[in-house]
Amino acid sequence: MKLKEKEQAIRLRRQGKTFNEIVARLGVAKSSVSLWVKDLDLPPKAQERIASLQTAGQKAARKSKMAKTQQNLLRIRNESIDIIEKMNFDKYTALVTCSLLYWCEGAKTLNDKTFTFTNSDPVLVQAFLKLMRTAFELDERKFRVRMHLHEYHNENVQKRFWSVITEIPQSQFRQTYWKPHTGKNTKEGYPGCIHVMYYDVYVSRKVCAVARAFLENVIK
Repeated sequence: MKLKEKEQAIRLRRQGKTFNEIVARLGVAKSSVSLWVKDLDLPPKAQERIASLQTAGQKAARKSKMAKTQQNLLRIRNESIDIIEKMNFDKYTALVTCSLLYWCEGAKTLNDKTFTFTNSDPVLVQAFLKLMRTAFELDERKFRVRMHLHEYHNENVQKRFWSVITEIPQSQFRQTYWKPHTGKNTKEGYPGCIHVMYYDVYVSRKVCAVARAFLENVIK
């Protein structure tokens, strides 16, 4: 055992030196230092210094990790934008994408007669309807919207908001459904949930059929 190094390590630790500082000073393994000083009763000042340096090191490590994460997210976002920009969103691509979104978020019935898309994300609702309008020649008069709101919502404000998002006139909005109060806190910025309904059996069945055909083709 390196008695001299051990004694020096104990002395430095009692001065408030960190493991890394002791290792750098003595040139020994960190595992050895940890073993030598693990049961030491340190003075308050030494404890404070070690704690402050560890906190600073942790903050620096978190900052470095966050920076790397942001770089990775930016790289992935740019790669994703590049992929999407290379796509040709023609009528057929719009139909397939719209159908898959509906398959995930829409109402399905046995004979596919019901067409209701439900969501609370304005971006998703807006994108879905744009794809739907690209894929089909729609009769805009067949759209209906029902809002599901909480008691803290302003009905008129939310109706104007969702009318802009969906490009469906407020006159085609049905009576609002008010969700029962649960006692939970309000969700800041939550616009409520909406059901977008379109009354056309052909469109409803076509959307579901395309989604099924795509999925079945994938797993062949």
